Amino acid sequence: MLFLLLTLASFTSAQSPDCPSLGFFPNPASCEKFYRCVDMWGIGSLDRVDFDCPPGTSFDSKLLYCNWPMLVDCNVEVEVVEVVEEEEDVEDEDVVEEEMSWTSSPINVFECTAPGISGNQNDCHKFWLCKERPTGSMVLESLLYRCPDGYLFSSSTLRCAKEEDVTCEIEMNENNDSRTLDVDFIQLTQKQLPAFFQRWTTN
Repeated sequence: MLFLLLTLASFTSAQSPDCPSLGFFPNPASCEKFYRCVDMWGIGSLDRVDFDCPPGTSFDSKLLYCNWPMLVDCNVEVEVVEVVEEEEDVEDEDVVEEEMSWTSSPINVFECTAPGISGNQNDCHKFWLCKERPTGSMVLESLLYRCPDGYLFSSSTLRCAKEEDVTCEIEMNENNDSRTLDVDFIQLTQKQLPAFFQRWTTN
């Protein structure tokens, strides 16, 4: 299991209405945040202390620590408030919504054009997952994953498959993997494959 260091974000010294009891709770506004309810002074008054998970992780409300996003069931809903001042503004808002499209994060190594899984042109063992982060932002973050040992990524099924069932036409050397050489990747295990691809593929 993965346990990561946490960053203290803020502390609410007054009695918090968000604290029904002592313990850790998910932040309803963000999958990457959580808070802890503590009795700082031992007088029965619970205070809320907010935390941020490390980059690339989300709070696991079942295990009560920051975990890999694909292992966390987080359904944060983004509330959209629509304000219409004049009738002519309504038409303008409709046009803006139609023109909205996915944007690849400027820090991505891989250029994301839509949510989903794509093969890695430099390594048959690895593939990219483009996912929206944060939810509702229309911004796609690229995450690099590696299939388990004995498996290769199949571009036809968009899944990790046994090496003998996949034809890899990439000749690996130090040059053709230079784009992803310094990119951190997430290693998948054989046990994780069914749940992972069931969640991130529609085929």
